[in-house]
Amino acid sequence: MAHFGPTRRSLLKGTLATGALSLAGLPALADVNWKKYAGTTLEANLIKGPRGELLQKYAAEFTDLTGIKVESEIIPEQQQRQKAVIELTSGKPSFDIIHVSYHVQKRQFEKAGWLADLSGFLKDPALTAPDLTVDDFSAGGRQFAQNDKGEMHSLPMSVDYFILYWNKELFEKMASPYPRHSTRWRPPPRSSTTRPTASTALPAAGCATPT
Repeated sequence: MAHFGPTRRSLLKGTLATGALSLAGLPALADVNWKKYAGTTLEANLIKGPRGELLQKYAAEFTDLTGIKVESEIIPEQQQRQKAVIELTSGKPSFDIIHVSYHVQKRQFEKAGWLADLSGFLKDPALTAPDLTVDDFSAGGRQFAQNDKGEMHSLPMSVDYFILYWNKELFEKMASPYPRHSTRWRPPPRSSTTRPTASTALPAAGCATPT
């Protein structure tokens, strides 16, 4: 999926992204020559967790459809991010497909030019079944996956949200307005008689991925 010149990986990158990143939801058969790259082996770098494990679990279905074997490595997220940057910077990554954490890596990967633009591949009837279009992905997913030019450099598998929640009763006691924006809000000063509660405006830890 990374673009480093006319290598086996760059020739296959459209198939990698539209196929291997969607292992759990393969499109219906159409006029696509699914066996065009049969016999090829692809390497996937996945994040440890339910999503990565599902992709790994159902890789055999992708192989049955395409004849392409997918070997994958699952790594804890922090270590996976470090490995990705080191290898992609080297220009010789050990993987063809990568699981991307949008909230951390989208801008970094885009500026470095590490991901292929999948827009053309999605429109190519020789690579993508006609019943799979960009609009099949949710608006929230497309917002993460597309850049400012509308290019799609990855396929969104899921969308996670950051959540701000608060104790309404406590805010009313302090005569403080409710937060309107999670990243701009600051807690009101607490008096010595006001004790914080577990639900006092704690932003939930969230993330969004694949690569």
